[in-house]
Amino acid sequence: MKHNGDLSFRFSKLLRPALFRKGIALLCLLFSLPALATDNVTFAKGLAAAQNGEVAAAMSAMRAADATEKKLIQWELLKQKNVSVPFDQYTAFLSHASGWPELTTIQLRAEEIFPDDMSDAEVLSWYGARKPLTSRGVIRYGNALLAAGNREAARAAVQDYFTTRDFGVDSAVKIMTNFQGMLSNDDIAARIDKLIWEEKYSQASDLLPYLPHDLRRIPEARIALLKEDKNADALLNALSSSEQNDPGVAFARAHWRREMGFDSSAAVILARIQAPASREEDVAKERAILARRFFENNNLGAAYAVAAAQPISQGMNATQNLWYAGWLALRFKQDTANAAKYFQAFYDNVQTPISRARGAYWLGRTAEAAGQNDVSRQWYQMASQAGASFYGQLASEKLGQAFFIPPHITVDANAAVLRDDRLEAAKLLARTNNPNDARMFFRTVLNDLNSEKDFAAVGDWALRANQPQWAVHAGKAAQLKGYAGIREAYPVLPTTVSAEFDGRVDHALAHALIRQESEFDQNAKSSSGALGLMQLMPKTAAYVAKKMGVQHRKDDLTSDPSHNVLLGSRYIADQMDGFNNPYLAIAAYNAGPGRVKQWLNVIGDPRNPQVDAIDWIESIPVYETRNYVQRVVENRNIYSELLGKSMASR
Repeated sequence: MKHNGDLSFRFSKLLRPALFRKGIALLCLLFSLPALATDNVTFAKGLAAAQNGEVAAAMSAMRAADATEKKLIQWELLKQKNVSVPFDQYTAFLSHASGWPELTTIQLRAEEIFPDDMSDAEVLSWYGARKPLTSRGVIRYGNALLAAGNREAARAAVQDYFTTRDFGVDSAVKIMTNFQGMLSNDDIAARIDKLIWEEKYSQASDLLPYLPHDLRRIPEARIALLKEDKNADALLNALSSSEQNDPGVAFARAHWRREMGFDSSAAVILARIQAPASREEDVAKERAILARRFFENNNLGAAYAVAAAQPISQGMNATQNLWYAGWLALRFKQDTANAAKYFQAFYDNVQTPISRARGAYWLGRTAEAAGQNDVSRQWYQMASQAGASFYGQLASEKLGQAFFIPPHITVDANAAVLRDDRLEAAKLLARTNNPNDARMFFRTVLNDLNSEKDFAAVGDWALRANQPQWAVHAGKAAQLKGYAGIREAYPVLPTTVSAEFDGRVDHALAHALIRQESEFDQNAKSSSGALGLMQLMPKTAAYVAKKMGVQHRKDDLTSDPSHNVLLGSRYIADQMDGFNNPYLAIAAYNAGPGRVKQWLNVIGDPRNPQVDAIDWIESIPVYETRNYVQRVVENRNIYSELLGKSMASR
């Protein structure tokens, strides 16, 4: 990958290793880290009782609660299984809690206790615009429609549920038994097809006896291939040539061949698959894996052919293939015509500002390579509108513009959104140590916002509620809806905490890592066990602490934010020293230094001036790390601007 002299712009200068070291002092404190303790013991006990299904205790607490507390205890209680709550309470709650999270769970619980004496007319009235969520529900609803003489509507409702919903084999048998003659072999085959695409092979196999023998052959062969069973070849060879070209069978064959290392023949099969639109993403994922594998094996022609075979589609894997085809065409084939074609297809089929900026930037690069400078500038202008994003920043550099700084937006303390009971519910849940539910409530509020002022107001509210991670969520949600960004989404650590940063690391980088790792949630715990602000694995933290000669307990990673950043900043500083390159150090923080060293032998070394740093980032084999590096870099650039300017007005 040759270096493009035009890329030696201020953006890359901001990322020089020296500028990622000790740099800018923090100027202000935006939030306090200690969690709030609840001051309402009765509410806390009532909520815990509801979570444990203790109806009497929960009801007693509701009588002493205010409106939001009462609603929240009831919300928690109605979600529980096997609680003795009257059916009409579920109905009433569903009617007056519009916009609250997990209403589908409450509807599901209601369907589980449908009163036996409920008339068919009452069942139809209860559903109204709702769709059944359980097998018990669809059976009651379908029978009510049949009793009303509406057989066609009953068939449609049962067919829709049977072929699209998630439920077990026992429920499937109940539905087929109850509605004999209403579900066809095609419906059963469609359910089996869905289960196979979703890799639920055991459930699919259990339904095969309900199909005639001749209709079992294709799904049996698919399951055997995808499970890599010994009889896969025999079952495949028993199919006719037309049956072997069935999209599901062809996909299973391609998958099997890729798993066995027969990449070239897998690519041939993938190129011929005409997948239904609902399953294009599954095929696109297979294409993406194979294209990346060819690229990493330096078979650029095959990588391009696989990616370029992607039909136009809006799914994530499909659009990534379109972008990949454009990138390979531009950077390795110098084919600006096809590069423009695929980048345009990518741009036209993505929705998020980050992705659209990516497409616009590369369309600008393509036009620039083709000598179309006016067109190039137009695309860079489009990309720069997403100024908080990696490619928006790159486009700004191309245009000679200053980096985007999230603006101050005057917050209306009396904004209607701040009176939303879901915000109060979120705060109550956070105070009672229910962080996941609290986050869920906060995000439902964000989903309903449609003005930058409201996002800023909610972000400010989150900071004042000592929930900086929610302020970050607010900023990200605002960007997804096309707004440039809000200042509240970039919290700054108290100086008592940031004072512990390793002196070799600049504060902008440390904040960028924290924003990406934990979103400033000091209690964050990942599914892999990483803990605290800088999301340190316990073994890594213990190793760094021993190396530094400091006392350490695992609990310190969440209870003491200063300790967490002391160890985390030392770790990133060591990566900076070891790799002497910010991109490599950031990638190593996410994926581990061992993997990064392996990648250097596969995709090149960005420390080599002949290697384009942007191309190197896009070549990282793991999507999570590719995305991580871009997000940390964009965050770092914004924090560099923020921390280099007075924020006293905050």
